[in-house]
Amino acid sequence: MPTNTGWPVGRLAFIAGVVALLVVVVVWSRPSPDPAPAATPSPGNDAPDVFPGADSEPMVAPMEAALFREVLSVYDAAVRDDLWYVLDLDGPQVHRLDPATGSVRTFGRKGRGPGEFQDLPSGIVVHGDSIVIHNYRTLHFFGLAGQHYADRVVQLNPTCSIQDALSLSGALAFLVRCSTMGEITFHALLEAPDGSLTELGSHSQAPGDILEGQVVMGPHPHGLLFGRPYDDCMELFGHDGTPLGEECHEWIKRLPIPGMTEDEKAEIAAAREQARQYGIEIELPELMPPFLRVSMTSAGELVYKANAPDGKVARLIGRSKTGEQVVVPVRSAPITFVDGDHILLGWEELDGTRLLFLDVPRFH
Repeated sequence: MPTNTGWPVGRLAFIAGVVALLVVVVVWSRPSPDPAPAATPSPGNDAPDVFPGADSEPMVAPMEAALFREVLSVYDAAVRDDLWYVLDLDGPQVHRLDPATGSVRTFGRKGRGPGEFQDLPSGIVVHGDSIVIHNYRTLHFFGLAGQHYADRVVQLNPTCSIQDALSLSGALAFLVRCSTMGEITFHALLEAPDGSLTELGSHSQAPGDILEGQVVMGPHPHGLLFGRPYDDCMELFGHDGTPLGEECHEWIKRLPIPGMTEDEKAEIAAAREQARQYGIEIELPELMPPFLRVSMTSAGELVYKANAPDGKVARLIGRSKTGEQVVVPVRSAPITFVDGDHILLGWEELDGTRLLFLDVPRFH
């Protein structure tokens, strides 16, 4: 059975993401038959964000965050008609949350039957009137009320797995990761109605290049973006897959890797040593990635999820009308997801998860 490693950098803060990626490197390199103390900020961090709530302790849930006892974790999330669909890997299961009433409807579970997850899912996307859960090469389709529609396998090489998915003008686009003979490649694929796949672009990743070689995919007013955050630009493809040039993000400030606690240093050192046993030398870059994920509002504005200067939590940034970076005035939290005009913030606790539902504010 393939090991589903997920795609941690896009969903974890920087330090946790580094450790998770190092573990991924070790897992994928093996032969197969088939709250810590705050880090010390590094010199050169940009000025503190200034807006209501900016100075709030990010690891502590505000009073207005509602406790959802059914939600044990939030790995990915998507919204449709003001309802949030949360992928909870502790089930694994999906929760449909109504922020207005606080009601919860849960569907999906671990298993091998229809609508059940044989492996841990790696993401969720709203596609038309369906909620699509992807894990490895399988897509699970559910209705908006949680009723199971169908399961199907995407025709990928067995060495490949779906890392992210995007609904694009009635079609599904996939970010796919492949590992063949020690070579890791990322591919942007567009699926036709008959299930055939068209490759839009690809990137290779050197064995030790676990951070700078990471690739993301996201929406754009003209189609989709695909590329490496560490590069200055990403490839832009139209809704039909036609290459349209690039969308650049060199205006996003690059932040240095923050100081780490002794425990964090020990974790990373141990993971690097494991990777070294498989002939892989890991070198960490001097800067954090400029962003982790990208989303788009209904007005066509791009919102980038990026690391806060301390590397512990995320913050949201956008581009001003003058072309400069601006911080979206939303407090930071351990869990942060943006989908369209909506934001989901979360804090995991022993008896569930506290969630705060917001709209993307104006940031120009």
